[in-house]
Amino acid sequence: MIFFYIITFATILLCSFYLYKPQNNKKFFFGIFFTIASISSVIYFFKGSPESIKFKKNLNEEISKIISNENSSDLDPSKIVLYLEQELKKNPNDLEGWLILARTCMFLGHIQKADLYYKSALKFFPESEIILYEYSLLKKNYNQIESAIKLLNVLKKVNPENVNARKNLVELLILTKDKNKVMNELDFIKKNLKVDQIWMEKVEKDLSNF
Repeated sequence: MIFFYIITFATILLCSFYLYKPQNNKKFFFGIFFTIASISSVIYFFKGSPESIKFKKNLNEEISKIISNENSSDLDPSKIVLYLEQELKKNPNDLEGWLILARTCMFLGHIQKADLYYKSALKFFPESEIILYEYSLLKKNYNQIESAIKLLNVLKKVNPENVNARKNLVELLILTKDKNKVMNELDFIKKNLKVDQIWMEKVEKDLSNF
């Protein structure tokens, strides 16, 4: 709010300087200044949105009320995004906050924002299995196969026994037609992990079509 008033004051002052030099007649200069300030205030009050000055405070209060009431039906996803964006600027070391923010953006169809927030989250949690996995799914769903593979390769270094990551990596490598890498992944899975037989049969069928 203080920043808003400073910018407004500076803008009006510059406009007044542009219209009339104070060294010529200080009283006339201040008369112009107060005239512009008065007109601007009246226009903003009737045509603008005075509530926007207190938007951040109002948003925080609204979110707090919703959380305290534990009524999820009242949640507005777009307001959740705005709230988490400002909260994560203050405290970026909030894994759950990044996940909710990215997932909410995906729910709203803001794919580029979701991508940005998963990427931002990785800066603070580079070895988070859930972030790496969900981010790889986002890349996979939007046909960014190589990017998804890179993320899953990082994930398998973090946790070699993450079954879902290994299975998705195999499926992505099949799309790239890289049979050697697929076989290497399958060998590891067969020796170290338990996967359902239906999935294994489907993968072997896909391999036979190479």
